[in-house]
Amino acid sequence: MGRRTRLKAAVVLNALLVILECVAMAYNLHDSGLATLRFYTVDSNLLSLIASTLFVVFAIRSLKRGTAVPDWVRMLRFVATSCLAVTLIVVVTVLYPMLGDLHHLLFVRGLLYNHTLCPILAAVTQIFFETEPPLEKKNALLVPAVTFLYGLVAVSLNLARVLYGPYPFLHVYEIPVWESVFWYVLILSGSWAIARGIVFLNRFAGRKQKKRVEGKNNE
Repeated sequence: MGRRTRLKAAVVLNALLVILECVAMAYNLHDSGLATLRFYTVDSNLLSLIASTLFVVFAIRSLKRGTAVPDWVRMLRFVATSCLAVTLIVVVTVLYPMLGDLHHLLFVRGLLYNHTLCPILAAVTQIFFETEPPLEKKNALLVPAVTFLYGLVAVSLNLARVLYGPYPFLHVYEIPVWESVFWYVLILSGSWAIARGIVFLNRFAGRKQKKRVEGKNNE
């Protein structure tokens, strides 16, 4: 599969992702109104909606003009994909043990899109089809930075009693300080590790694709 073919596939998959994210946001707004923005999950999906929309626009322009997709668009896509991956992994490894009912968390109403379909589709297109140029390892630092910003705002609003939660580990008046710090450090370091994992897989897939192309050219 050549570069242009992969880019065309990425356009199609990102367009599908935009549709799924619109469905997710419709559920989110219907169920919670603007208060839905208190969730890291919803913020990540909103970021993904914006990033994929921009990617589709600039990738189509790239295909027409033979230019590259702007780096800032690709980085926005990467951050959105990584944040969605953080959401899915936190749901499975943290929220499920705390709250139970994994089926509800992954497959009911908007959660099907927020926690399952959109994170998986975003990762697939990022890793396998958006491989040129490959992601850089240093970009992984952007993801804990964004996650830290969300946490800083959420913790501050919880301390001010303006916001309650929305996650159990943000209930700062109900859990010890050390536990709040533990969860903060764990999720930040985990978000970095997840982002690095996406970078590794993206670069690995890109190398494999390059070798296949070179092999065909040498036949």
